[in-house]
Amino acid sequence: MAINKSVKIERVEVFPAISDDVNSNKGHPSVHVISTITFVGTGQNSSDKDLPLVQSAHKILYYYSDEDKLTKTSVAGEDTLVRLIANGVWS
Repeated sequence: MAINKSVKIERVEVFPAISDDVNSNKGHPSVHVISTITFVGTGQNSSDKDLPLVQSAHKILYYYSDEDKLTKTSVAGEDTLVRLIANGVWS
């Protein structure tokens, strides 16, 4: 069975820092990405009758991917809109 996946960003929310400690994720805004993921079959297989499958997803991006090492989160694999917002908020 061949399956196609599509992701639609529904909204991006930015939550403010909740601490003055800039060496922690709490000291930076967080970016919340809410999206809809749809899986659609190509119709080549009888099991495609179970499709489409639609699922909501909520991802939270923090300033640091590793707080202990102060490693900043890479948003390179994110949607263009998410990258623009995260880079703007965290600059």
